[in-house]
Amino acid sequence: MNEMKNPLGVSIGVYPTEALFAEIAAAGITHMELSPHDEDYCRLYEESGNIRTMAKRHGLTLWSLHLPFGRESMNLCAPDESERKRTLAMQIENLHGAHALGIDKV
Repeated sequence: MNEMKNPLGVSIGVYPTEALFAEIAAAGITHMELSPHDEDYCRLYEESGNIRTMAKRHGLTLWSLHLPFGRESMNLCAPDESERKRTLAMQIENLHGAHALGIDKV
């Protein structure tokens, strides 16, 4: 049997659904990075239990979460201290969300 030494993964930039997980698994992909649109991060975390269940049902590993960065609204290097603090607070929230999804790579 020819086993892969490295898992086959994909980064998705859409909200995960049962149908999407089924399609990804059918393609032989085993690992996923979630890279949601800005407005979907909170929803993703609120539905983390359901998303984890769907992934498991299809044999998929939620491998990593793409953190937003670099935009005017998400700039850790912004000259304005209040903007940096707000961005840091948002990224800490994202780290907690990744944990809720069972993801330890961001």
